[in-house]
Amino acid sequence: MDKLKCDKCGREFLFGEKMRICDKCGARLCISCSGGGGYGDYKTVCPICHQSATMREQEYKGW
Repeated sequence: MDKLKCDKCGREFLFGEKMRICDKCGARLCISCSGGGGYGDYKTVCPICHQSATMREQEYKGW
């Protein structure tokens, strides 16, 4: 099974790492590609679908 990667930069997620998922297109992004620091959900323009979206924070559990 392939590792899950950031849809923008292609970096593989590590187990337990935080990532954000776009609520419009479902893109999985690392914290830096999703618009930067902070914790929790983040409202910004998605770099994949270019819509104003909420990036939902999740922890990568190996799926």
